[in-house]
Amino acid sequence: MSPEAFHFTQTFAVEGSIVIWQVTGFLQETRIPEMKEKMYEIFAQGIKNIIFDFEGLIAVDSRGLGFLISVQKEVRHRDGRMVMVHLTAQFAALLELTKLNRIFEIFLDMETAKRSFGGEFLQ
Repeated sequence: MSPEAFHFTQTFAVEGSIVIWQVTGFLQETRIPEMKEKMYEIFAQGIKNIIFDFEGLIAVDSRGLGFLISVQKEVRHRDGRMVMVHLTAQFAALLELTKLNRIFEIFLDMETAKRSFGGEFLQ
């Protein structure tokens, strides 16, 4: 892979009771500690609902998938929801192959993902 393939950024926007967590680049093992730290910062603010926006995602390794599963478990433990939006065809195929598409809520666009939270989005 080229050096650009290892590029990674994450940004956050809080809207009501939801954080929109945008991930771009390569979600790999070396990024998990900083992402876990951010996850706990989000929960410490009392936010328990997450929309992962993967519009700029290039690739995900097995530890990246493991991290997403752990976020899903933590969110459910807190009676919240985690949804995903803007998956690439490759990432969607990976989730289907691993049957993880059965545990993750996946939406095609941001507006539909936001509306899925109903009144919670407006709190």
